Amino acid sequence: MIKDTLNPMRGVFGFQAMPAKKLQEEMKKISHLKGLDRTKAQKEIYNKIQTASHVQNNLIVNSAHLILSHLMAQTASVGIPEITPNNFKITKMQFGQDNTAPTPLDIALVLPEPKSPGVDFYTVGTPEFQDGASPGDKDAIITFSALMDGADGNGVNYQEAGLFAEAEFMFARTTFPLITKTAEIAFSFNWTIIFP
Repeated sequence: MIKDTLNPMRGVFGFQAMPAKKLQEEMKKISHLKGLDRTKAQKEIYNKIQTASHVQNNLIVNSAHLILSHLMAQTASVGIPEITPNNFKITKMQFGQDNTAPTPLDIALVLPEPKSPGVDFYTVGTPEFQDGASPGDKDAIITFSALMDGADGNGVNYQEAGLFAEAEFMFARTTFPLITKTAEIAFSFNWTIIFP
């Protein structure tokens, strides 16, 4: 991970590969669950049927400061009235084909690959939040997850990922060893942001 002394946040990005057909069968069993119960059940399924996994640190980019300041102040950008505070919530992931090392100045993926025609991003599920019992007790940790199922992204060689706010401002970027997506494989992507 690239260290930034002015930005103590750090992030960890990971993914799990699993048989797409088996994932569909298991997900049907929990279709009645909502919110955090569903998120917990999904993680148990992913851990049970995964065939490969990868975890690495990632870079929180400079535009993360903009996102956090708008969330904390609950105000829209000066001169950009169409952007509301809700547009700064982290809601999306995007994946691409380039392995150029991330820099703090990144504002987009280098070679993004759309989820499907007209749909550029994958929607993240309900974030999972962990914190200490009292302030200063331990790190605050937020995990965002997205699923690339058997029907998505086939035939593409993926090597980069980005975490984005609703208004498509990038919060973090990472690269990873090349993975070629096929219909037989589903990927669960997990992006954890840690506030020390």
